Amino acid sequence: MMNFTVLIADDEAMPRTVLQKYIPWEELSVTSVYLATDGEEALEQARRVRPQIIISDIKMPGLTGLDLAEHIKKYAMDTAVILLTGFSDFEYAQRALRNEVFDYMLKPLRPKDILNTVERVKMRLEQKRYKEMAVRQYEAASGSVNFAEQMEWNFRGINRQAMDIL
Repeated sequence: MMNFTVLIADDEAMPRTVLQKYIPWEELSVTSVYLATDGEEALEQARRVRPQIIISDIKMPGLTGLDLAEHIKKYAMDTAVILLTGFSDFEYAQRALRNEVFDYMLKPLRPKDILNTVERVKMRLEQKRYKEMAVRQYEAASGSVNFAEQMEWNFRGINRQAMDIL
């Protein structure tokens, strides 16, 4: 099982404190929780600590949560972004989708909702890491980076008829 780091970004102290103190992070395999008071600070910390999960308010002074998500995508950081908002705005949701945000959650939040979302993020990240590890193992064992060869190697031993279907 992987360990995770989380970055919480919100310009309001109350949501930061509640998320930091009242979510049982250890149970979620989270070893470190970092806090940022605005988007600029969040981006700086994201570059420095490389969190696997960022939970950010959308509306913050300066760099917004949407801007932060855009930077994460642009620089291909291996980070899942969860955006929190008190506004049910279709344009926000569209922009969040374009920037591959993992989830877009409306405030007020229940701890159960955050827990469920972080669990889903963890599962997705663990699956992604497992796939990457399998590809690296194959490449090391076979010396190939060709995807078709990888598929054949992974499914060796399957009868020819099944291979034709794949």
